[in-house]
Amino acid sequence: GLAGPDPAALPFGPAWSGAGLCFLLVLVALVAFRYRQRRVDQNITTWGCGFFKPAPRMSYTAGGFGQLAQDEVYCACLRPTITGERRPEFFPAAWQWLTELIDPVLARGFTPLFLRVTSLAASGRGIQSGQLSLYFTYFFVTTLLLLGWAIFS
Repeated sequence: GLAGPDPAALPFGPAWSGAGLCFLLVLVALVAFRYRQRRVDQNITTWGCGFFKPAPRMSYTAGGFGQLAQDEVYCACLRPTITGERRPEFFPAAWQWLTELIDPVLARGFTPLFLRVTSLAASGRGIQSGQLSLYFTYFFVTTLLLLGWAIFS
């Protein structure tokens, strides 16, 4: 009768031929998956500005929506400092543009206050010496002062 092909007659033996068949199946599956992904990616959104694969650098930021308020409504202290003007050229070269917004409350209020508090705290570093006997002396003197204040008031 008919017994089928002899496994010993395979070109590289049964183990290598089976591994090659598995590799070929995985390769076909990957190519099919990649082809399917490519077909899905070709649907460009309406508001994609014609870009096939938009990057995060191409996204809209809040600056575009707040530009009118920055230019026309805010006072001069709230306007950002812009460095790097772009000049219209036929073949523009690489250029850099930097916008820096300084918060007036932080720059004129909190930052100087925190710098003063930091310098005051730094001047008190001498009290913290790391000697336990000195800390007990501080505790004793403070207790005497509080007892004197409680008795005489």
